[in-house]
Amino acid sequence: MNHGPRPGSSPVLCRGASFCDVGVKRNHNEDTVLWMPEVPFAAVMDGMGGQSTGYIPANLVRHSLSQFWEQHPLDRWPPGALRQGRPLQLAFQLAHLRICMEIAQSRGTLRGQSSTAVALLLVPGGACIAHAGDSRAYRLRGGRIQLLTEDHSLINHCIKHQPALTPEQLAQLPKNVITRVLGMDTKDESWMADLRFEPLEPGDRFLLCSDGLNRMLPDREIEAIWAGESNLQRLGARLVARANEAGGDDNIGLVLVDEGDQAGGLF
Repeated sequence: MNHGPRPGSSPVLCRGASFCDVGVKRNHNEDTVLWMPEVPFAAVMDGMGGQSTGYIPANLVRHSLSQFWEQHPLDRWPPGALRQGRPLQLAFQLAHLRICMEIAQSRGTLRGQSSTAVALLLVPGGACIAHAGDSRAYRLRGGRIQLLTEDHSLINHCIKHQPALTPEQLAQLPKNVITRVLGMDTKDESWMADLRFEPLEPGDRFLLCSDGLNRMLPDREIEAIWAGESNLQRLGARLVARANEAGGDDNIGLVLVDEGDQAGGLF
């Protein structure tokens, strides 16, 4: 699923690799991934709400995001707008509207379908991250992992706003309730993704993944595997294999991005 640079595009000094695995317990894949080194841009989507057709909204988001960068190249955006994440927010809003339009035109056959999404855009001097749902973005810096997103889930909402809840009380909450996704039925016309800008340091590495990875492997195990492998193809294969060995309860979508040897050498 890797995409090479388009003719005439300027190469950038970053590497990436994408992986999408059905897992052990599913017979269909509702995750999809996107890696566009010519932007450079990465995204992971996890479709939801259909009877084996969650791949439809996930692929709608993938196509919408890919089309966005083809129509609105990075070099057309002012540096300030890039750092503020404006193109990412617009790209997510358009993808959200596209799912909503497809649902409306389907006469109910796609009702209730939606998709999580997490995306990474490398810009001069930094990384912009956008997400909706429980697909995640991690950074590895100095051998230590850091989660850069907050899950939009009922459990995470309760932990954040009711910190006194006991583990026993949290265990009684449904684990699959997502509170914000692309395509969600909402009256709020100003639907927004969460945005974050992170300055780059030499050697920074990024992982975007669906919950099929992080629900199977604790962060410390992901960190140990990640810190011990520099080859992105082998690293992704190891992460997928370990998630399947741990149960493989869900599809596993992930994209790995390595900014290169020097943060200033990206552009």
